[in-house]
Amino acid sequence: MINPEDILLKTYPEPKTTGMMVGVRNQGIEIFHIPTKIGVIVDSERSQHLNKQKALAMLEILLELEGFK
Repeated sequence: MINPEDILLKTYPEPKTTGMMVGVRNQGIEIFHIPTKIGVIVDSERSQHLNKQKALAMLEILLELEGFK
C-alpha cells in the first residue's frame, strides 16, 4: 500500500466556483510519488473517483516493477 503522505495528487479540469461544468467529459487525476519521482495520469473514466482508483493501482504496479515495493 502506498503511504498517502508520499503522493502529490492533482485533479483536472479544475472545478469552477460558479455553476456546473456543462460538457466536461473527463475528470482526470495526476498522481506523483514523491520519493521515486514516478507519476501517473488517468483520465479514461468520467468519474474522478474511478480515475483515482485506476491511477493508484497503476502506480502500485509501476512501483513493484521498478523494485520499490
